[in-house]
Formats: sequence, structure tokens, C-alpha cells
Amino acid sequence: MKNYIKDIAFAILAGTFVIGGLGTTRPIYVFYFGLIFTFLLLILNYIWKGSLKFPPRFGLYTLFLIFSAISIFWSIDRQMSYEVILLFISGGLFWLLFYNAADAKAASLFSNLFDWFEKFVIYSGIVFGIFYLYARLSSNLISPFGLSLYLQEVANHNHLGDLQAVVLIVVIPHIIQKTKKKLVWWLMAGWSLAFLIISQSRSAYLSLAIGALFLASKYGWLKKYKKYFDLLTIITLGLFLIAGSQKTLLFSRDYYFQAASGIIDNPFGVGLGNFSEISYDPKYHIFGMDSYAKFVHNIVLEIFVGIGIFGVVFLYWLIKAILDILKVKNPQGKIAASVFLALTVNFFFDYTYFVPTLLWLWFASLGLSQALNKLKR
Repeated sequence: MKNYIKDIAFAILAGTFVIGGLGTTRPIYVFYFGLIFTFLLLILNYIWKGSLKFPPRFGLYTLFLIFSAISIFWSIDRQMSYEVILLFISGGLFWLLFYNAADAKAASLFSNLFDWFEKFVIYSGIVFGIFYLYARLSSNLISPFGLSLYLQEVANHNHLGDLQAVVLIVVIPHIIQKTKKKLVWWLMAGWSLAFLIISQSRSAYLSLAIGALFLASKYGWLKKYKKYFDLLTIITLGLFLIAGSQKTLLFSRDYYFQAASGIIDNPFGVGLGNFSEISYDPKYHIFGMDSYAKFVHNIVLEIFVGIGIFGVVFLYWLIKAILDILKVKNPQGKIAASVFLALTVNFFFDYTYFVPTLLWLWFASLGLSQALNKLKR
């Protein structure tokens, strides 16, 4: 009976990750889905092991959510802010769930959670790759929040590469270490790399490079397996330069300057998810930066535009979270920490923090790395 319940729990969790990357026209339903099912899994896990522990600085993150909720009162678009807050609440629940599920001091509903975390990441890379091929063969489907659909009518960029960068970080240790079925891992690496190239996502290339280098430094691979990482560096740099030949990563982002001027003029923010109101207003087109964007493409600036000076709480929480994962020593925790760091870098240069699956993986990897870091093995 217990195994049956575990199978159902993992099926729900896996399904939630997939639904979060479909890019539906009504994302609020996806946010509700992630929030409700993660909450139910938390209750089920609590009943299973009889305890609930909060990860480091969970109270600080809760304070950020409280400030975000208060900001709805002066938000330009309250419905949009409400939806964004739901997404970040669901992310916090994923953090809480994975932190508790990886706790070795009590029997957990999610035994061997790290193995399942790897499977979630890898299977997501396969599933959304198949979805992309289907979309490519059928029609040019457009979705700003989907992992397999195009972002614009030009159909030359999607977020699938941002996910595949995470997949490669999980796959790399299996290629380098003496693991079974190495051919399968090489094939998976090739699959992910192909979609990474197709995506033309410069933020994905950068996040892969940072995540892989962090992983290599933690495992001491930089010298021992220098040829592998030299090859990875050359490939990543080449992809970055090819994609960057069309426009640069930093200087094509007029919205960074618009966000900065908007924050100064709106010290308490304009409501989460309302950056378009800043970007559309000529008042904030400083230095001729007049390109329109719905999102800031930087999670920290997005928060500051939304809730103003209260964003300091989120920034402080994020800095402390990064410092936590930099200290991780557990072997499996290092991989989870690399995923968190890679996605953090990604969130600094794209609006992928509004893609539920990627945000949920970000929080899940944080909770997992923090919990595993307490283990001695």
C-alpha cells in the first residue's frame, strides 16, 4: 500500500512539472495546480513522517511574500500581481517540500528523492524535446511561457534550451564518473545539446557554463578532466558568439535601464508583473532606450519594479541562498546546487522565472541542496 501511495505521489509531482512547462493561455490555472498539488503532497509527507521543518531563512522569504501581497493595494494591474504572487507562493511550497522530503532523520514519503529529481529533469528534457518536434512539424505555435513553443512570430527562439542546460548539468556527472550505461548518458547529452543549439538562448549558454564550472570545481574535475571541460567551454562560447552576433546579451536590453528609472520614480513599485507599464511609458526611455518589453528579464529588477524598496528583502534572501549552496559538500547536493546556480544565472538574463517548471525546479534544487548538505555522506 505504501509503495502504491509513493507511486501516486511521484506521478503527481512529475505531472506538475510537465504541466508547468506547457505554456497555456491561462497560466493562473497552472499556478493554482502547482500550489494545490504541492500543498497536498506536503500534507501527505507530513502525515507520513510526522514532522515539518522549515529551510534556512524561510521566514525571510515569507516576509517577501507578505510585502508582495500588500503591494497589490497600489498595483496598476492587481490581477497580474495576484497571479505572480501565486506563482511565487507555489515556488516556496516546492522549496519546503523538497527540503523536507530529503530529510534523512525521518522516514519520508519521497525516499531516494535525489534520484527522482534527476529523473524529473531528464524526462522533462525528453518530453519537451518531443513536444518541440511536434510543434515544429505541425505549426508555428507561439507561447511566451512554454518550454517547447516559440516566443515570437519569427520562430527563432524558445525556452527549451534553458531547460536543456539544466539537463546537461545533471547528465555531465554520469558521463565523467564511472556509471553504468554511459552510452545512454552520451545520447542524452547529444539530445539536449541539439535543442540547446536550436533554442539560440544566450542566457541558457551562460547558465550552462556557470553551472558546469561550479560543478567541476566542487568535484575537482577541472584538472583531472580538463579535455572535457575545454570542449564544453569551446562549444558554449561558440554557441554564445553565434547567437550573440545578432544582438548582445546586455546592451540589447533596454528594459534594464527602463527598470532602473522606473524604480527611482516608483519607490514602492507598480505591482508585480506590471513592468510593461514602465516599458511602454516614454518617460522612462532614458538614453533613447525605447524597446518595449512585458518583463524585465532579470528576476531581481522584476521584484524591485513590482514592490519597490521592499525588494531588498528578496535580494537579501537570494544572496543568503546563493551563499548556502556555495558551501554544499554532499556529492548529490553539489549537483542540486549547480542546478540552482545555473537557473539563478538564467533568471538574471531572461524572464524564465515566469515559466512555472523552471521556477519550481529552481526552488526544488535549493531545498534539495540545503537538505542534502546536512547529511554526512
